[in-house]
Amino acid sequence: RPWLAAAAAAMVVGALGLVLLRSPGALPPEVAYSVEVRGLAEVRDVPSSQDPEASTADVPPEVAAYAGTMVRIVARPERSLALRLEPALYRLSEEGPEPVEPDRWELERRDGVFTLSGEAGALTGGTAGLHTLYLVLVRPGDLPEELGAWEASNLQERLAADGRRRVYPVILELLPEPADETIPFPGETP
Repeated sequence: RPWLAAAAAAMVVGALGLVLLRSPGALPPEVAYSVEVRGLAEVRDVPSSQDPEASTADVPPEVAAYAGTMVRIVARPERSLALRLEPALYRLSEEGPEPVEPDRWELERRDGVFTLSGEAGALTGGTAGLHTLYLVLVRPGDLPEELGAWEASNLQERLAADGRRRVYPVILELLPEPADETIPFPGETP
């Protein structure tokens, strides 16, 4: 009965396809991090623990820095996790949301703590002013493929993808470079 073997093979291939193409489910609720940011001056360095049911958009950590200043974003798990996650960084630009390419920041991973370090200008795109960065913690391979049509108003929600990813906003104020003022010694004229 060749048709029976063909039907069984089709069922196996179909089931295997569903397993391989199925998008990952939501991260477990115990996957939560405290996020802080460090730079030239911490404007507001409040831990932004993220409960999957609550939004941290109310109190994201905030830092001010000059373009060449090293900024560090530190994410500490609130409890020990057996789940392997990867960090990614996104920003809002004039064109819309975009990933901050990994060659713009360095990653240090130690005991479940992620530290992303990069120059403030490279992280923000170089324009002085307030910038919102989004630290996204995901399972390997679960980053969004396209961001172009996303609205800024729902970016955090879209990046979270129904709980599949943890998203932590960070505010970085890129300060304008100070004027190069030379102060003359007493008796000298400028």
